Amino acid sequence: MKKENLIHIAVALLLLAGSGSAVSAIGRDAGTSGQMQSAIPGPAHKQLAQRAGEYTTVTRFTAQPSATPVDSNGTAKISVILDGRFLLEEDAGIFMGQETKGTRLWGYDNATKQYVSIWTYTGRPDS
Repeated sequence: MKKENLIHIAVALLLLAGSGSAVSAIGRDAGTSGQMQSAIPGPAHKQLAQRAGEYTTVTRFTAQPSATPVDSNGTAKISVILDGRFLLEEDAGIFMGQETKGTRLWGYDNATKQYVSIWTYTGRPDS
């Protein structure tokens, strides 16, 4: 991911979170400006919130087109956080015989009209 995209995501997260000194300063200077309005959860956030719940997952991996797929089982818990602005996904499972854990934040940026997410995981223990 380009550095510029990461910066845009970080700024969007700060604006959507609606807390902290930067957002408070914006609120003092601009009142209910477009920036503050863009931080209010809307229909897209409500649509995302419908995904909240606990899931059993299956990941299918195929190393090469002619190879037999390998299924890995896991779980995912998706919660609504920050007053409906984001979803927090916490997942765990076994992939290629190794335990993995991951965390993802999902959201919607009202200003750009785009869904945003960031994901990280434990990766391979031998890497």
